[in-house]
Amino acid sequence: MEIRKKFTQRYAQSITEKVINSDLNKVGRNNKLITQQVELMVMAAAKSVMKVDIDRLCRLVISC
Repeated sequence: MEIRKKFTQRYAQSITEKVINSDLNKVGRNNKLITQQVELMVMAAAKSVMKVDIDRLCRLVISC
């Protein structure tokens, strides 16, 4: 399934703020989005805020 960027920067920022207080799956479910769309929005918002090359950014998982 190809996911296209069809969202405004303002909407991406709003979704990102929700993800900060929750998680990708819950935010996706509540906003009728798939997890990949939410992740794209978070990455787009991060790219506009942070001047870091996020293409090489990896997820950090900490296991206890």
